[in-house]
Amino acid sequence: MSESLLKVIASAFKINADEFISTLKDGDDFLPDDQIGAEVSKLIADKVAAAKIQSRKNGQGEQNAKVLKAVKVAGFENPDNLQADELVAAFIAWKDEQSVPPSSDTPVDQMDKETLLKLPIIKSLVLEVKQESGKGNEAIKREFAEYKAQVERENQQRANERAHDIAERWTADSLKKGNVTLKVEGTDVSEAERIQSVFDRIVLREKIGLNEKREPIILGDDGEQKKDEFGNPIPFSDIAMKYGKSMYGVSVQNPSHEGANPPTSTGVPGQKDYVPKYRFGTTKEYDDAYMKASSPEDRLELSRSKQFHAEKAAGN
Repeated sequence: MSESLLKVIASAFKINADEFISTLKDGDDFLPDDQIGAEVSKLIADKVAAAKIQSRKNGQGEQNAKVLKAVKVAGFENPDNLQADELVAAFIAWKDEQSVPPSSDTPVDQMDKETLLKLPIIKSLVLEVKQESGKGNEAIKREFAEYKAQVERENQQRANERAHDIAERWTADSLKKGNVTLKVEGTDVSEAERIQSVFDRIVLREKIGLNEKREPIILGDDGEQKKDEFGNPIPFSDIAMKYGKSMYGVSVQNPSHEGANPPTSTGVPGQKDYVPKYRFGTTKEYDDAYMKASSPEDRLELSRSKQFHAEKAAGN
C-alpha cells in the first residue's frame, strides 16, 4: 500500500499522518500488506463506530434543545435540567397537574407526549435531526466504499501479477519440453525473446489464473478453467504449446543429416531451391508486414518466407 494513500486516509479521518504511518512500519520498512490492511480496516471500523455514536449524541442534543425550548415557551420550568425522555415525561406529568381538559385549542404545555409528537413543528424538527444525522453517516459509508473498492482493485492486480509471473515460467518450461523452435542460427533473436513473444501472445488472447495448487490455468468466460470438447480441463502447458507451435514450429532434427539443415522443400512441385524474399526477426515483424501487404500475392510470399525460415530452423 503506497504511503500517499495512507496519508490520504489519515487526512480523511483527521489524524496525524506521520504517527499513523509509523504504526504501520517495522523500523524503516512497511509491514506486510495483509497486516497494513488489517490495521487500516480496524481504524476505519473504529472511526465509523465513533462517528455513529457522536452523530446520535449530536442528534439527541439538538432534538432535546428544541423540545426544551418548546416546553419552556409553554411555561414548563426545568430546574433539574432533565433531558430527552425524562424531560418529556416530566412535562407530561406537569401538564396533567394543570387539570385542564385538552381540546382542539389545547396549549402546547397541556398536550401529552403522543399529541406533542404529532404537531407539525415537532415532526419537522425530528425529521431535520434525522436527516442531518444521516448525512454524516452516508459520507462515511461512501468513503469506506471507495477505499474498499480501491483495496479490491489493488488485490486483484497483485493476484494477476502473481499469476502472470508463474505462467511465464511455465511457458518457458512448456516450450522447451515440447521442443518448440526457440533458437535460429543466423538471426539476432534470442531464445528468451521468442519465449517472451509466445507469452505476450497468450496474455493478449487469454485470461490467466491460478488453481488451488498455484498452478497457472487458462480461464473461460465463466471464470472457470477452460475445458476441451470432452469436458476435461485443458492444461496450461497445452495452451502454451499451441501458441508456440503456431508461431515457431517444432524442432525435429533428422539424424541422417548429422545436425545439418537439409534442403528445404517449398511444397510446390518443380520448385526445390526456393529463395525467401522476406526475413523476420520476430512474429510481430511478420504480423506487421502481413497486415500491410497490398495484394494476395504479397501475403502468399510473406507466408512462404515465414514457412521457409521455420522449417530451416527446425531442420526439415
